[in-house]
Amino acid sequence: MLEPLGEANCALRILQKSLIRGTEEQLTLHAQLSLIGVFDPDFVQFVKDNPADPTEKLKEGLDYVMRAKTHFSSP
Repeated sequence: MLEPLGEANCALRILQKSLIRGTEEQLTLHAQLSLIGVFDPDFVQFVKDNPADPTEKLKEGLDYVMRAKTHFSSP
């Protein structure tokens, strides 16, 4: 379980770094995503902190990402 969650963490960090180094529009997008907490979840830490049942914390973190997806989805 930790390997795919670690990859999810890495994907969020890569997205964050690429937006920071991008155009003015990408910097604005980074700021918006940061404000709604997209880069806050640490999925691996959720599992380590809640080894018996990390489900609720994982759902909470995924909710941040899904909120961003629906907010910034393409037409």
